[in-house]
Amino acid sequence: MAGNARDSARSSLKSASSNIVSTGATQFVKESFRQLNKRADVHVDSTRYVQSAPNIWRQAISYEKENDLVQTYIMFMRYTVLGVTELKKHPDYKSPAVQGDIQKIQMNCAMAITKLERIRPLLEKRYSAIEQANIIEMDRRKREYAARVEAAQIALNAEKMKANQHSDMSVHTERVSSGSAMEGQLYDDEWWRMESGSKSDGQSMTKSIQSELPAAMPTYSLPVQSTSNISASLPPPIPFKPSNAMSALLGPEPSYESLTSPTYKTIFDDSLEGKLRKMHLPRRLMQEFLKRAQPNTSRNLETCGILCGRLQKNEFTITNLVIPKQTATSDTCSTTNEEDLIEFQDKRDLITLGWIHTHPSQSCFLSSVDLHTHCSYQLMLPEAIAIVMAPSKTPSQGIFRLTDPPGIDVVTACRDPQMFHLHEGYEGQLYESTEKGHVYVSDEMMLDITDMRV
Repeated sequence: MAGNARDSARSSLKSASSNIVSTGATQFVKESFRQLNKRADVHVDSTRYVQSAPNIWRQAISYEKENDLVQTYIMFMRYTVLGVTELKKHPDYKSPAVQGDIQKIQMNCAMAITKLERIRPLLEKRYSAIEQANIIEMDRRKREYAARVEAAQIALNAEKMKANQHSDMSVHTERVSSGSAMEGQLYDDEWWRMESGSKSDGQSMTKSIQSELPAAMPTYSLPVQSTSNISASLPPPIPFKPSNAMSALLGPEPSYESLTSPTYKTIFDDSLEGKLRKMHLPRRLMQEFLKRAQPNTSRNLETCGILCGRLQKNEFTITNLVIPKQTATSDTCSTTNEEDLIEFQDKRDLITLGWIHTHPSQSCFLSSVDLHTHCSYQLMLPEAIAIVMAPSKTPSQGIFRLTDPPGIDVVTACRDPQMFHLHEGYEGQLYESTEKGHVYVSDEMMLDITDMRV
């Protein structure tokens, strides 16, 4: 009976979650979920997904406290999709090792759905208002564009007519000037006689002049220039390309997509544009970590630590350095007793923001092992960072993240069984420094350090 009750509850959760995803003002959120679903990977340890759930939940609660409805909605929805849909796709979903965590996640999903149902009408109202404003704005842009097109067309037609008149006058002038000098003299004499005689009867004057002309007027064979020759002597016509000219002058025709592009704010702002949230890092964290890692470093053993912190006003702050129990070699380190770390974070509502480790004798870079380790962090939190400390080399430290794209996709898809291996064709493209990115190092920050090895 207990099993049936759990199945019924899970079915209700799934139904409620589907209704929220498909109803109302969720078009932009759906795209966010597609990204989340694309990143879910069965080859990532199930414990990573289980550990990511508290991270998402804490972000949602932080946004809720700050009354940021959009981010609250997105985070609670991501939590629900992870708990109701994505975890079930993982082959370790029924593993006894994660059942306690999964039951807790499902309980939280019920709470999340209640919150989503409360928030959705508020977002729908806001979304509808923006949609209406977009329609009005699009109508205004189209009217302005049509007016500019009409004005540009009139100007182009006037310019074309002026050029055509100029061309016709040039042809006429060339034809007249090609007559003989004798004809010109004859016309001048006749005009003088017409002007000096009686102007009362133009037709009589013309007949009189004609009667005085010789009976057999001598003819002349004058060379006549062809129209093509005349045209060749004229200046070239002004080239007209109305479509191209107007396109350059007016720009692209307004489209609705331009109103929902990253250059035009929506209620979701930067949430779905892939923009990383800022992360603040205490400068002294690196040196404090090196001090505690020194015994291992002197024996050529790596040391690792976890970067924890909080989210406030859409920015992360690293407030805690936790050095968990671990095993190490000269080029690897692995945490143990992870349940202690999870309990530590739960009690303090800390979010996992990345990790730090030493390279006792190697240079400052991310090895293939490091790439795969960090991939699981960044899949759960795009802003997650990996700090490498190489005290015997220059540079002696670096703050990195996987490129996106191509790094995170390449590493996620990699199935090479060897611990150290190449990602051929992507050398130098898989990770990058955050020096000019979303990480801000500060001297004015507090830091708590917990060494669980002691």
